Amino acid sequence: MKKKKKNNNNLLFASHLPLSAKPLLPPPPFFDAADLPPPP
Repeated sequence: MKKKKKNNNNLLFASHLPLSAKPLLPPPPFFDAADLPPPP
């Protein structure tokens, strides 16, 4: 449960951060995987 909570916090933190904060850096893999649908 602790591990899952940490992941949720990371997702929430990334979601709260504005996209303009890091336009040059790509989104983290976990955020990208959650945002985009699974590959075919």
